[in-house]
Amino acid sequence: MERKLSVKTVVTGSLLVLIPALFNATDATAAWVMDYAGALSPDYHDRPCGRPVAVSYADGDDVLCVTDAAARSLRVYTADGIYTFATDALAALSQPLDAAIDAEGRFVFTDMDAGRGRTLRRLDLRGEPDAFDVALPADDWFPEHLLITRDGGLVTVDNTHRLLCKHDAAGALLWSRTLAPEAGDRDLGLGRPAEAADGRLYITSASLHGVLVQDAEGRPLDSFGRFGSARGRMVLPVGVAVAPNGALLVLDRLRHVVLLFDAEHVFLGEYGSLGTHPGQFYHPSSIAATADGRVIVAQSFAGRVQIYRLYDSQAGAARAAAGEGRLADLNSASSVNFEARGLNRSASVADASRVSNDGGAPWGLSGFESITMRY
Repeated sequence: MERKLSVKTVVTGSLLVLIPALFNATDATAAWVMDYAGALSPDYHDRPCGRPVAVSYADGDDVLCVTDAAARSLRVYTADGIYTFATDALAALSQPLDAAIDAEGRFVFTDMDAGRGRTLRRLDLRGEPDAFDVALPADDWFPEHLLITRDGGLVTVDNTHRLLCKHDAAGALLWSRTLAPEAGDRDLGLGRPAEAADGRLYITSASLHGVLVQDAEGRPLDSFGRFGSARGRMVLPVGVAVAPNGALLVLDRLRHVVLLFDAEHVFLGEYGSLGTHPGQFYHPSSIAATADGRVIVAQSFAGRVQIYRLYDSQAGAARAAAGEGRLADLNSASSVNFEARGLNRSASVADASRVSNDGGAPWGLSGFESITMRY
């Protein structure tokens, strides 16, 4: 089922409007827009998520898997946000933190094991415990975050011991790496990993205020990110997702924004503001991207998981509303256009760099009587 987008007029002073992100490029003019497209529906009993702590996307099934820590449940939704299934007491979940759906339709997730601590567990298609014996990379292994890679492997992040590990689908250990050993004993605040098309792995580090880049075998390649509250800077990055065209979407929990970088880690723009209205963020915790350019952002506050569409507005908002919008080549503009749904303006990249993030009226819109917002 496709949710329809409507247009609502927002009166100046309410500041309910989120201005679409600005994206930098190099050839012709393009206008990239991140539009709020709705939130996940409640279940069949009209119950929303209690405390969604993680969201993942299963490309093969085109579904979302949400880890609800409050209900100790894993929920499944269509990519449009329609509820389809949730695990129940038969799953015997204890303290799930991160879950994904594998190529066989099984749930794989990190959870507590009464015998030793945190581990990886698996449920079958019905949401019932499935026999799964995972090899321990260390006696005190404590996996928190999980990624199922394109080859079916299970990549986990153990923030306590700074371990990045990969198991095969049967649970055999393939490799184990220590992340950022040069950082000493500090808590890195590692987030959920993401995988690029070439196998590179991206992991956010809240305390390093950036993103670690590892190769497909977990070896370090690069890192990027600068501390600060200005545009393009990071304060507490907690998640990263890879868009279909290779662009990187980094979620910052304290700045309440999604930052966009190209595949070479060059900052392109950002979207978001602090608030509780539709389209705004309040300490978001997890991000995912779908195969057709949807961006999914989860936050524990109010149990909210929101859906956005990222697309080139030159192709027309109607295409995105019809689910046909796609992320194209981001390296396609020497200047940036942005629109505030009623206010159209062009700005050079230099102009964009001077935009304030002080929480005031965005881009000086206070002089306008009304603007429109797509939602």
